[in-house]
Amino acid sequence: MDDPIKVTFDHNTFEFVTCPDKQSKQADSIEKEDYLRIHNAIKVGKLQPFISETILTIETINHEDRQKTISRNDRVTTIMNMGECINNYHFAKLTIMPNKEIYPVNKDHFPYYLLKFRTSIIL
Repeated sequence: MDDPIKVTFDHNTFEFVTCPDKQSKQADSIEKEDYLRIHNAIKVGKLQPFISETILTIETINHEDRQKTISRNDRVTTIMNMGECINNYHFAKLTIMPNKEIYPVNKDHFPYYLLKFRTSIIL
């Protein structure tokens, strides 16, 4: 069997790939058929799905809060843990994460579809 084709989905498409029968003004009947074919190709292993990083950053911020959030220079928190030195190589673990104190609470439907994507397609 050939390796699956790797496909990255963004916020505008992953919901429809996850739930091809989702009712929407955005997707017409031809597009819905395409989303169903993509959904099925993922389930049988012909496509390997990935989610665009923008979904995990910009798209999760409510539209009206984006400018004030993105323009800040304290958006991320970093933690550096120094590891050991082996053969003159210094190892460290750098963790970069959103600063939870400044990000607005997202009341969007995004978390629902992210969980559904993980459980219906990937697992």
